[in-house]
Amino acid sequence: MRFSKLIIPLLLVVASTAKSQKFGIKAGANFSSLSKGFDYQDTKILVGANAGVFANIPLFSQFNFKPEVIYNGLGSKVEYAQNQIGSEYTRRLNYISVPLMVEYRFIPKAFLEAGPQLSYMVSAKEKYTLLNGSEATASISKDFINKFDLGIGIGAGYYFTEKIGANIRYVAGITDIYKYNDGDAVRNNNIQLGLMYIIN
Repeated sequence: MRFSKLIIPLLLVVASTAKSQKFGIKAGANFSSLSKGFDYQDTKILVGANAGVFANIPLFSQFNFKPEVIYNGLGSKVEYAQNQIGSEYTRRLNYISVPLMVEYRFIPKAFLEAGPQLSYMVSAKEKYTLLNGSEATASISKDFINKFDLGIGIGAGYYFTEKIGANIRYVAGITDIYKYNDGDAVRNNNIQLGLMYIIN
């Protein structure tokens, strides 16, 4: 993929030229939703997963640069407003995401973070349940979905030991997930909880 061919080598170059950098793995749960748009009457939280790798690169004083490459399972449970029989949809949007966080260590074991998140969609599926209880699953055509997504994240974390920590992050989507949308933009929103383990 063009996205990964551009971003991943850049992160490796930055990491290789920095001093005292640390590398780690992370995994956790996503609690995501989609903002109310032209085709949604109500949105509910969808539980998904996230997992990936990160680098922690000292910048100056108490600030670190923390780029990540993670799998991000987002989406929402929604009710389709235009459907008179009240179908409920579970819409799953799966991304490879690259959060570029700047971390501030206000005490040695705790930090605040903020920065942009770039994402590339790898799959989009939906499952709908009709009032009679029947279910069906289908792929969403990428002709109508934007492959790239941009968000802004803020979060906090704490290291229980030198290697093991936990963090919480909220990422607010900026871009519309739809290519052709004349109404209100539909954006990703996600609360991410996870554990971190520093390898070196």
